[in-house]
Amino acid sequence: MRLFSFLLLLFYVSDVNAQIITQISTVWDDKIDEWTIYTDDEDVEGLLELRWPLKNDLSEWQYEVGEDSGIIKQTWKGNPNSWEIIPATGPRIIAKTVWKNDFTEWKIEYGNSIFRLKSKYRNIPFEWNIKKSREEEFLIYMYEEGDPRDWIIEDYIEDGNNNLAMAISFIAIYTSLPRN
Repeated sequence: MRLFSFLLLLFYVSDVNAQIITQISTVWDDKIDEWTIYTDDEDVEGLLELRWPLKNDLSEWQYEVGEDSGIIKQTWKGNPNSWEIIPATGPRIIAKTVWKNDFTEWKIEYGNSIFRLKSKYRNIPFEWNIKKSREEEFLIYMYEEGDPRDWIIEDYIEDGNNNLAMAISFIAIYTSLPRN
């Protein structure tokens, strides 16, 4: 009986900190430099923001959600074809376009896994997905088509975590933002 109680407690404790990212929205309606990250636990929110806001440099970002945090930066400044996600804990995540300057399909490397992130429609990047199998997929789409300020996330990747979800979400969101 003690063993069963211990295992039940261990399962409960290990599941307490496992929030899943469900939505990302801009903090301000007219700016893209600060985003609120929502999880399935309404008591846990996160933040995605420019790393150097005074420079208005879109090539480096930082995030924090629950116990997870990290830096997202272009591998080579000025080249949006390749990004590195450097979590505070866990393996580095690399995101690269499959074809140079074609931002509708990305290869995301995480540990021993490789994911293909694709825009559902080539000319209108408002819905993105990863489909590894019937059960394992990741969807991110605009809450309202054509409005890149609010995104809904459905994460069904089995061995995923918030760092991987942030990497995938960031690439989809950043690529979909209108450029002036």
